[in-house]
Order: sequence, then structure tokens, then C-alpha cells
Amino acid sequence: MQYILDGILLIFIVFMIWRTAKHTMLRVILDTVCLFMTVAASGRISMILSKLTFNWFFKNAIARKIEIQVEKMGVMYGSGTRLERVLRLMPSFVRSGAEEYGLNNTVNQNKIDQAVLEYSPKQASQQIAEVLAGPVIQGVLRAVFMILLCFAFFFIYRTMCKVLEDTVKSPAICYCDPIFSGVFGATRAVIYLLIVLCGIGLIFPVINDLGIIIKAREYIDKSYLVKLFYENNILNFIIGDIKNIA
Repeated sequence: MQYILDGILLIFIVFMIWRTAKHTMLRVILDTVCLFMTVAASGRISMILSKLTFNWFFKNAIARKIEIQVEKMGVMYGSGTRLERVLRLMPSFVRSGAEEYGLNNTVNQNKIDQAVLEYSPKQASQQIAEVLAGPVIQGVLRAVFMILLCFAFFFIYRTMCKVLEDTVKSPAICYCDPIFSGVFGATRAVIYLLIVLCGIGLIFPVINDLGIIIKAREYIDKSYLVKLFYENNILNFIIGDIKNIA
């Protein structure tokens, strides 16, 4: 059971190599370029959409939920206690995510103290919602938007590439090289894996069931290849650090 994830990954890579090796060089190149463009575009656009969605649908709702308690915090609670109190008012998945992302730190503690003491209760509530709930909710939204956009963009790109492939009939670029195609097939398999692992990494922190997280982490830690890609996922550089949203 130790390398079960690595075994699944290797089977998937072999399948992608076999599937891609039958394609022409033009098709392989176009598909690979499309995949890179899809990931890059989806990662960046998902950042924008997740922030807009949080601001439009979640920020004010969470701020209204904590506003009454925030109004009392200026005189009833001291520094440090306010952060603890506010986290208790947040939805359970936000609390889990805040702890996992390390948002209950001294910097955010000072931000909350400043907001409570210097702003009106309404403004302070919105500031607190952005600092504590923003990174967590946007992390989940990023994962959802990125996966949906990947499917949408890849479908559009593939359609355009299919038209181009049907138009170009040159024997030189329609030649099928199994080795060349196989290498690109393995590359595509790894990219698909990175997309999945990136989504898992964004959703993990908000799962309240600690048993599921521990079990999943055990499987990842016991693997070699999957753990390597999970801990060194280049897509995390494309979508940015979730902790630096606020």
C-alpha cells in the first residue's frame, strides 16, 4: 500500500504515452501548447474571479454576522483575545482554513486590533472578514474556478487546433513519431497531475474532518512521485501564495 498513488500515476502516464503516441506531430504539439496555455490562463483568471466572488457574495455576509460582536470588542476584550473571539464567530471551514494557513498570527492580530479600535463596527467587520475569511474562501474558489476554466479553455483551444490540423495537410508535420509523441504524452500526464494536486492543496485546509486529511496526507507522504509533485507544484507559483491575499 506504500506506493499505491505512485502506481496509479505510472499507469496513467503509460496510458497517456500510449494514447499520444498514435497522434501526428502536429496534433501532439498543438495539444501540448493548448494545455500550457490553458493552465496559465486558468490560474491567473481564477485569481481575479475568486477575489471578485468573495467581495460580491461572501465578504458583506460574513461582516454582517460578526458586526454586533465587533462593536463590543473595543471595550470588552484586550489585544489577542479579539482574534480568538472573531475566529469563533466564523464558519467552521473558515476556522479550519485560518489555522492551516497560519492566519491567526501576530500580524493579523494587530490588524484586527487596529480595525476594532480605529474604524466603525461596519468597517472593522469588513476588514476582519477580508483578513481572516478572505484567504480561505478565495482558496476554495480558486480551485473550483481553475478546474472549470481548464475544461472550458481546453475545449476551446482543442476545437481551434482541430480546425488547424484539418486545414494543414503537410506530410512533414503530419508524420507520427512514437517516441516524440510519447514524451509529450508523459508531459501532459504530469500537467494533469499538477492541476489535481493544486486543487487538493487549496481545498485541504477547509475540510473539517481531520481524519480525512490525515488519511490523505498519509497516502501522499508514503508515495514518492506524488509527494514530490505535491510539495514542488509549479502551479502554486502561477496562482500565487494564498496566504498573501489579504
